[in-house]
Amino acid sequence: METDCLEVKKLSVERNGYPLLSSVSFHVPDGEITALIGESGSGKSMTVKAILDLLPVGIEKTDGAIFLEKESVETISLQEKRLLIGKSIGVVFQDSWQTFNPIQTIGSHFLDVLSAHTSMSKKEMKAHALHMLNSVQLKEAERIYSSYPDELSGGMRQRVQLAIALSLKPKLLIADEPTTALDVKTQADILKMIKKWQKESGSSVFLVTHDLGVLNELADRVIVIEKGLIAEQGTIQDILHDPKTAYTKQLVDNYGWFTSGNEKLHPPEQTILIELEQADKRYVKHGLFRQTTNQAVSNVSLDLRKGEITGLIGESGGGKSTLARLLLQMEKMDGGQMLWHGDQPFRRGVQWVNQDPFASFNSHWTMKQIIGEGLDYWKVYDKTARIKEVLNQTGLDISVMDMYPHELSGGMCQRAALARAIAVEPELIILDEPFANLDLQAQIAMIALIQKLQKEKGTAFFFISHDIRAAVKMCHRVLVMKEGQLIDELAAGDLEHASHPYTKALYNSAQTLYINKQEKVDNYVFY
Repeated sequence: METDCLEVKKLSVERNGYPLLSSVSFHVPDGEITALIGESGSGKSMTVKAILDLLPVGIEKTDGAIFLEKESVETISLQEKRLLIGKSIGVVFQDSWQTFNPIQTIGSHFLDVLSAHTSMSKKEMKAHALHMLNSVQLKEAERIYSSYPDELSGGMRQRVQLAIALSLKPKLLIADEPTTALDVKTQADILKMIKKWQKESGSSVFLVTHDLGVLNELADRVIVIEKGLIAEQGTIQDILHDPKTAYTKQLVDNYGWFTSGNEKLHPPEQTILIELEQADKRYVKHGLFRQTTNQAVSNVSLDLRKGEITGLIGESGGGKSTLARLLLQMEKMDGGQMLWHGDQPFRRGVQWVNQDPFASFNSHWTMKQIIGEGLDYWKVYDKTARIKEVLNQTGLDISVMDMYPHELSGGMCQRAALARAIAVEPELIILDEPFANLDLQAQIAMIALIQKLQKEKGTAFFFISHDIRAAVKMCHRVLVMKEGQLIDELAAGDLEHASHPYTKALYNSAQTLYINKQEKVDNYVFY
């Protein structure tokens, strides 16, 4: 007889009387992977927060019951609830930046979790933490253990989250967009790890995602959520091949668009905006007895051209975001030089969409203040009208103006960051993983918007991403980065015919990302 690890009954959540979730009911069977899928803002992350009793201030659960291992979490004390959730549920959140305390090392985060729920000695806890870091394919586990969150890339922080979540052998793993910030090769590895962990432990997984491809051949059951309501439920094969609702059919069609053939895009004029010559960036960490040096960017030369969409792809932690900060003059180069040829002053001519949009927002400001901040410096006559215009361009309702960052989903935050960037009409926008938190429908809309801005206004874009599918669909030219160095450059439409071994491996990983349940995955040991 099938038993349930988690059961949610008629869950309703509201903000100021406005329904965010309405009578949501589903169950997660023991020993299975159950997925929740939907567009950005559909209620996926809100469902997770309600289950974990982590709803933001001003948002409340108005109805429903939640059962973990048939025990109601509503009837136990707050302390018992925290112990139950902490020990029985491992969680990987969508936004790795908000998960960590910025003034604590990664090792300290492990010690906090393990000391609260185990009787291990400090030495045993460190050994277990290093083992878990190695199990999620993080190189230099000792260095990462001693690092602070801001010293790691977004993808590395996401993998650290997974390592901590699995460290207590939970009965249920809740993974809210667990591969969002990872390159395709690492995505495949992480998904294999989750599958192998679930199979060996017999535990359950509740996987939240906007990408149907992540679910293909991985999930046992799928729940589709639309605007806070359950649209349909079924096996992955039911959802992919026989969707019942128009909403689910649209999700499937969007997935098909990304995996279809690609049109080769021809670049526009070749006027250079930025020239970067032999750029170097090193980070030196001083220890008690020695210092270590991390060469993040090494001898990189490139040019970014007016009206061209240039892509930069590579694995997480390969130096892509560091290169973006050098181009934005947010950090000084240790060697090399950069030349700007744009007509506007550099600070207006170049804008940035951060990999972690929430971290780039003032949490005490409304979105109207955040998006309009740059307009204050450029004497725009009707600031409100311009803000409404860019919100409309990025697919956000004007009601967003009165909201605060914590009230937005990850995908909405990402679109708001793009709205802020285009508000001052720059010549170049640097996009650092801009689609990381967007569902496929929003990604398609953003690609269309970016290409429209490029064609109509001549805006250039530097698209930094691990998502090869999006780079091929959107870019004219693609650069490939590995371990701080540029190793390849080719037209985006030629990626499938790449000759460089690393570029070829990246492209092939994108084509074979999704795991077959019968695939042998015996290379990871978790306990």
